[in-house]
Amino acid sequence: MKETFHKKMLALTLMAVLAASTSTFAQEPQSKEPDKSDGITVGIRGGVHLMSMGPLDLSFGWHAGAVHDVLQIADMDIFGKLYLQPGILFSSQSSIFDEKTYWLEVPVLLSWKYTLFKGTYRTSIGPYATFGLIGDFEDKVESLFTESTSMNRFDMGLSIGHGREYKWFWIGASINMGFMSVSEYYDYTAWSYKVTIGVNI
Repeated sequence: MKETFHKKMLALTLMAVLAASTSTFAQEPQSKEPDKSDGITVGIRGGVHLMSMGPLDLSFGWHAGAVHDVLQIADMDIFGKLYLQPGILFSSQSSIFDEKTYWLEVPVLLSWKYTLFKGTYRTSIGPYATFGLIGDFEDKVESLFTESTSMNRFDMGLSIGHGREYKWFWIGASINMGFMSVSEYYDYTAWSYKVTIGVNI
């Protein structure tokens, strides 16, 4: 009797597990991946840039960080959607005359996401601010002629960029145009030309 009871319980248990498994798999096609149509949750970004801090002054650097669509500003139907997209990036800057320095960059962009020829694109524009964190900020050239002086450790300007999303991946290019002089002795402003790749999560 006990063996028959155990066999029946085992059979019922297996049937229950099979039924639950069948129900789970039947529901899986109805489940959806996180909806990315309303913007990305977080975008991890990284890339390289060509930087200029004055005439004949070109150098390479790198940048890495994240962006986030914090607010959908407008839904323009077939013309796409507008988002407020702040970010935070850690980047390197250098001059052919000075040591490499490391900066915190905070952009706050208006990002237009739209579909064109079955591709998803973004065009972004907005202000940014950068803060010098680590490195030798002494102006090497100016210190040869006057008392030692420092490069400005704060800059702000305008960023313009464009890129494409391939499902979870991103590739784009942008330009940063600084408004502040690189030091009190120069009227030159910093420019950077960026190529960035990333993933959206």
